[in-house]
Amino acid sequence: MGRYSKVSTERGKGRPRKSLARKTRPVVRSPGGRDSRAADHPVAALKRQLKDAAQQDKATSEVLRIISRSTGDLRPVFATILANAVQVCDANNGVINRWDGNALHLIATHKMPPEFTDLRTRSPYRPNQHSPSGRMLATRTFVHIRDLAKDQSYARRNPPTVAAVEIAGVRTTLAVPMFKENELVGSLTVGRTEVRPFTAKQIELVQNFAAKAVIAIENARLVHELQESLEQQTAVSDVLQVITGSPGNLQPVFDAVLENARRLCDAEFGNIYRWDGDALNLVAWRNTPPAFAEYRQRAPFRPSPTSLVGRMLKTKSVVHVADAAVNRDYSERTDPSLVAAIELGGVRTYVAVPMLKEGELIGAFTLFRQEVRPFTNRQIALITSFANQVSIAIENARLAHELRESLQQQAAAADVLKVISRSTFDLQTVLDRLAELVTKLCDAELAAIHRQEGMNYRVIAICGGPPNFREIQDSVPLEPGRGTVIGRAVLERKPVHVADVLADPDYLLKEAQQRLGYRTVLGVPLMREGRPIGVIALLRLTVRPFTEKQIKLVQSFADQAVIAIENTRLLSELRQRTDELGRSVAELQRERNNKLMNLEAMVAAISHEVKQPLAGIAADGGAALRFLRHVPPNLKEARLGLENMIKGSLLAGQVFDNIRALFGKSTQNHLPVSVNELTLSVLQMLRDELKDHCIETHTAMSSELPLVAGHWGQLQEVFINLIRNAIEAMATVKGDRLLQVRAERYGSDAVVVMVEDSGPGIDPKQLDSIFDAFVTTKPDGMGLGLAICRTIIERHGGQLSALPAHSQGSIFRIVLPADHASGARSKGDSWARNRRSKASSL
Repeated sequence: MGRYSKVSTERGKGRPRKSLARKTRPVVRSPGGRDSRAADHPVAALKRQLKDAAQQDKATSEVLRIISRSTGDLRPVFATILANAVQVCDANNGVINRWDGNALHLIATHKMPPEFTDLRTRSPYRPNQHSPSGRMLATRTFVHIRDLAKDQSYARRNPPTVAAVEIAGVRTTLAVPMFKENELVGSLTVGRTEVRPFTAKQIELVQNFAAKAVIAIENARLVHELQESLEQQTAVSDVLQVITGSPGNLQPVFDAVLENARRLCDAEFGNIYRWDGDALNLVAWRNTPPAFAEYRQRAPFRPSPTSLVGRMLKTKSVVHVADAAVNRDYSERTDPSLVAAIELGGVRTYVAVPMLKEGELIGAFTLFRQEVRPFTNRQIALITSFANQVSIAIENARLAHELRESLQQQAAAADVLKVISRSTFDLQTVLDRLAELVTKLCDAELAAIHRQEGMNYRVIAICGGPPNFREIQDSVPLEPGRGTVIGRAVLERKPVHVADVLADPDYLLKEAQQRLGYRTVLGVPLMREGRPIGVIALLRLTVRPFTEKQIKLVQSFADQAVIAIENTRLLSELRQRTDELGRSVAELQRERNNKLMNLEAMVAAISHEVKQPLAGIAADGGAALRFLRHVPPNLKEARLGLENMIKGSLLAGQVFDNIRALFGKSTQNHLPVSVNELTLSVLQMLRDELKDHCIETHTAMSSELPLVAGHWGQLQEVFINLIRNAIEAMATVKGDRLLQVRAERYGSDAVVVMVEDSGPGIDPKQLDSIFDAFVTTKPDGMGLGLAICRTIIERHGGQLSALPAHSQGSIFRIVLPADHASGARSKGDSWARNRRSKASSL
């Protein structure tokens, strides 16, 4: 039976034994309620110890098992720890609190009344120095109170102590702190509903359970961090896949980043902004309240320098606002953007992270919460990581776009060079391809290449636009001046960019703009040896300015167009010179024939110019003879006829002088001439012819015209010839016959005179040859009038050209250089001023 045998207490059994005198001891019950005499028995003590050890081992095993199976949910772990701690320590109830640095939050209870649990859950407990928890926090060790009802905290009516005593019935209590690396994280408290202190062994057991609770908390934290890390890695992987799968397309990247950041950081909504150097522009949003999103889209976001977001822009660092509603910018309503965020978006807590590229701000990433709940450092770090990914995506998109543009430009340049090399003499093919490529690469709707023809710039290649695009371009004479983008580019000899022609006060082509509907125009001159020889014009139908890179690209194409034009010119000249060398003998013969032709032209010119004065002399002489045969003789009319004969002979002599000056080389007879006086004198001279042909004459002559240096008689012959040609051109017109003569400044050092008729006009095919000698459109003409006129004007350093009128008829334009030596104005300015812009019948 072992060392000690059981003693029977029944009478009459066994042999009587001698009684031993023993001192009677009072019966004292152990804390567990057992007889102390039984406890003193070695066998009973061992059995009790074995039972307690087994119970402790079982409790420990159960706690460890629940901890190992936990996936981050601490509620079953805390419930198991509390239940086992209460059972092993022979307590009646228990609680676990979490410490946040300021208050204790109830997170688990065991056998506590619901009223106590509700009270503690509603309001976190901030211990004071007299409470048990306050003493535990101050001493950083356990607090063991024999009778809580007699403790000073109860006497001072500490609410948690009163609730524990009066609601939960706690008398004896033990509070053990929970530490993690010497940092308080919470407490584990057990209590008895009777006054019965815990033993040292039980206190040690509660401390062990508290340590296991800390292990569970740490395991849960690690599991939570692992889950967060996996979720973040998955989110980052998703974003990288979107970035990889959407090269150049940023919207899917923005959407993916916002959704992942909002979900992982437990935010209600988020926005992404791009910085343009002046303001933040909303480019993406997720779950943003519609009113707030519409407010942000309405206009660029320009934060004030003193606002929170303004400080982010200035410092380029993260701004984290725990409660936007307590900010002075909101209370004093000095920041409309913050007011809108709070009142339209319901924002309370938000974080704004700058997006940087090589230290330069390119945007901002913001997340918002509609409650006061600050973001953690890990969440802010995650948001910063997402902002960096967005910055990388933006940079990748920019590089991809630039690479694509560069490849397209290289391909286009190679294409143009190939066309140039294959089309040695076919300039039109090269220019057509240039117009097509520049339209495509610069995202324009219309393009036209203009080339200089005399004083005008005519379209020679187009791309895009309606079928009548070329017709509209041909109908508008484009010359140097501020009224058109083409003319402005020629004048300034550099690219001219007009963002909106309707807002440009100098732009004059209103009719062409209405027919084509363009708004933004870019004109780049084709420069050869510092002189413009043409212009490339690009047009957009909306107000959408071209970028600097696009303007430079057009300049590159302009250089290629000049190369193509120059190559064609040089090749043509080379071929021409080769032909000339091969026909040297024929050229000598042609030179001889030309001299004969010039002599013939002089004779013809004399015949052409003298014919009218001689015919007048003959008519006046015949009239004088008829008046002398009257009876009595009409001497007055005869004298008038003889005087007219004298005038005719003088006019014939002047014709010879003019022709001699024309075919000579001297300019010694050139004197300052008033264009206004010259024009009006010719109109006065021809007024009878104009009246006989029922022609209405309108004049518009500027009053501030400079004088020109010239031969009065020769210039008069030119004006007479042009007006008589206009009279003959309108002879077949059945409707209104209108002659318009305008004189105005041309640039800063020239005068232009335009003679416009309402006749049938000139065949466009003959515009280039109409000034050649012996070329005429009249059945009985000699073809010398316009040739002599051009010769006279060119001898005066000017230009004579012809172009079609806007509706019908022809315009002959004379450009003469101003006489800077005289420094005087036209003598007929006062007379012209009275008649400017006024129709008169002559």
